[in-house]
Amino acid sequence: MCAETEEEMKGWMEAISNVIFSIHGLVQPPSLSLSNTPVKISKGSGGSSFALRGTSSRGLIMTKEDSTAIKHKVCTLFINVAEARNLPGREGTSDPYVICDAGNAQVRTRPIFKTLAPFWGEDFTLDLVEGQVQQIKFTLWDEDKFTKDTLLGQVIVPISSLSGGKTHEQWYPLFPVSTKVYVSGDVHLRLEYNTTNKTVSVRVIEGRNLASKDANGLSDPYIKVKFGGVKKKTRVQKKTLNPFYNEDFLFDVVDNPNPEKDGYDNRVVRVEIWDWDRVGANDFMGEVLISIDEIEPNMPNDMWFILLPKQDNLEEDDGNDEASSSKDPKEKKRKTRGEVRLKMRYTEDVVLPVSTYEPLLQFLIGQSASPSVPTARSFLAGVSTPSSVNVVTTSKEEPKKVLGPTFVTLLDKVTAAAEREPLARALVATYDSPPYKAALTLLVTLTQSEIKNTIHEETIFRGNSLATKGVDAYMKLIALPYLEQVIGPTIKKVYAYKKSCEVDPTRDKEENIPKNNKRLLKLVKEVTSAIFGSVLAVPVSLRALFAALQEQVIAQYGQASIARYSVVSSFIFLRHICPALLGPKLFNLAPDHPDQRTARILTLLSKIVQNLANLAEFGQKEPYMKGINPFIVENMQNMKDFLDGISSKPHPSWVELSRASSSGTPTLSEEDLRQVAAVHRHMARSSGDLEVLLRDKSLDENSRNVLEEGLKILSEMPPPI
Repeated sequence: MCAETEEEMKGWMEAISNVIFSIHGLVQPPSLSLSNTPVKISKGSGGSSFALRGTSSRGLIMTKEDSTAIKHKVCTLFINVAEARNLPGREGTSDPYVICDAGNAQVRTRPIFKTLAPFWGEDFTLDLVEGQVQQIKFTLWDEDKFTKDTLLGQVIVPISSLSGGKTHEQWYPLFPVSTKVYVSGDVHLRLEYNTTNKTVSVRVIEGRNLASKDANGLSDPYIKVKFGGVKKKTRVQKKTLNPFYNEDFLFDVVDNPNPEKDGYDNRVVRVEIWDWDRVGANDFMGEVLISIDEIEPNMPNDMWFILLPKQDNLEEDDGNDEASSSKDPKEKKRKTRGEVRLKMRYTEDVVLPVSTYEPLLQFLIGQSASPSVPTARSFLAGVSTPSSVNVVTTSKEEPKKVLGPTFVTLLDKVTAAAEREPLARALVATYDSPPYKAALTLLVTLTQSEIKNTIHEETIFRGNSLATKGVDAYMKLIALPYLEQVIGPTIKKVYAYKKSCEVDPTRDKEENIPKNNKRLLKLVKEVTSAIFGSVLAVPVSLRALFAALQEQVIAQYGQASIARYSVVSSFIFLRHICPALLGPKLFNLAPDHPDQRTARILTLLSKIVQNLANLAEFGQKEPYMKGINPFIVENMQNMKDFLDGISSKPHPSWVELSRASSSGTPTLSEEDLRQVAAVHRHMARSSGDLEVLLRDKSLDENSRNVLEEGLKILSEMPPPI
């Protein structure tokens, strides 16, 4: 697992990116509008009122409400910004990063320094409002430390191209776009149309995530409001992309029988944002057009609006605003400027009433969603008896076989590789929801099944199976505080570090290498010491899982097998600790992406920690790292002790206490139901393939019975919408 070349590092990083798919993307704030148009929603039995699209929590839209059933539609966009190639660059290099805009949600990757073929492998999850985002915009920039960032190119992906809820992955060509016409962000307005006084009041509150137009990476934005032939403007806010104004303007509604002749529409409020420049033309930053006929009259309408490019020719105002609207003829050429590889999935899920999922939950977990049903006791302490994985016990009934985990192992056989990650995430969330806390039951079954079916120990968990994706998702669910406690202090120190730790003589002067090596070794000792002393800080249920993994490996390959260590390190280090060292912002361990020096130190730390976890010294492909080998050899036994320590069977009472303290309310939340709905949808979509598998003569009798029972339950449930 040791990455010793740039190509191997890229492959390693891609594997890591699969682990962190969807962790940290930016979830859209609940009160944002994704449209300039209000939508009417029900207020139950009390009549109706107008609200804004996007005001419901996590983008949920009420589609039906009566006395017996409630359904919600949930629209989610999953994005993996993978890599780019053949980018343009000054002097043959660049420091590229990507900004993604989907409606009023915006996320950005970290910059990758000194390359025209960057690999990011970063994942984001955006909750959207149905029908209100028509396209996704990806803009690539070259980060410049002392001047304005350079725009490299842009990709626009129509949301309609991501149909079917499937994962779409391809290379997209980049096309040039001028920084003069680049638009980003949204604006917060409060409008009121008074039909009695025939006036329109506009309060300009604030803007956010605006485009950078100045060399300092910021802008000096001001806002112009136009209505009924009258133009008004706010004060200029200096050096910000998130300006706050809170300024009020009042306009009269006038007759406008001939808008083309008059040059304006008296029913439309036009809000433009400009960047003020002391010398030269002011820069256009975006605009919003709002019809007063589309807002609720005689009441305040508080809304966020997405800024859009120019809708038509803007009239002259103060002499220099329009000078920036001229386009460079060269920018019109549809000439590609490299390519970017993106992986995306857009889903529109309807969440059915909780009672609909009762049979499915009983089958999968051995318990319904009703809090009155006794809680299922998962496999939490009986590691030494794998047969107990599928047993549910209560105080009033005999042990009962739970078929769900076995069914999931069969479902894995007919699930495409690209669909395993979202399925694993939904399954883990469902099993770990407060009424059950049974994710460990599922994961032990999946991982032990995969180990049993792996002939060569060196290939255990090398693929992207449901087992590996499930453990990845579980660690993200319960072990992020562990990272904060153990490696968080070192990461904060590295962010504040002002000195170089570069040990590659091609990157620094030869005479600097010895002292750089000492600084690096000091940081390595600090972080590894924290890791070795953190056995009891590892979540108890995760230690129970690692104990099951190690026990199965020893039973299958023998006590002396090196796989007893690699099977654990491949999860806790390759998929958790080392990705967090490489991308701390993605794990909420840092507020910003690291700069070039910080990123390099973190990369070196991650390399060393991963090699130590692999119990491997650095080789000839990275000779400059050989100075670290004595430290690795000296600490191999410490690493083995740590891996054995986090794989030791925790006391049953500790596991039960951990489970009880994290259970919270014993009911399924709205988010839990959303995950259950995703599981139901995938199972229903796979039913045809499962029926084909059922006819496979090599299937053992137990698996056949489990499969038949699962298909029977699916056939009796209403189909997902």
